[in-house]
Amino acid sequence: MPDIPEEAVQAVMGVLLERRLTPSKIWAEPFAREILAVAAPVLAAQVRQQVAEELLALADVKRAGYDPARFDAFLKEYGLVYHPRMRDTLKAAAHLIGGETNDAH
Repeated sequence: MPDIPEEAVQAVMGVLLERRLTPSKIWAEPFAREILAVAAPVLAAQVRQQVAEELLALADVKRAGYDPARFDAFLKEYGLVYHPRMRDTLKAAAHLIGGETNDAH
């Protein structure tokens, strides 16, 4: 079972109780935990996809909206020294993080 933050459990319980989807707090807590356990892998996949998209937007010169100034700012912000293979490395990282679905880009 994924590690679920207690704040998330409380938030879902609040919605369940507010909408009267469970009769009491006793019923709401396990139901909330089950919902979050099911949702966690999907949310994790969405986050990975977002990270991959951000990396590709940052490093892929063929992508619409590519901004070389943004890439330079990224290097400066993290104290990185430009290397000719850096964009390729970031694109490869994006594909690994996001899974195979990014190959179409």
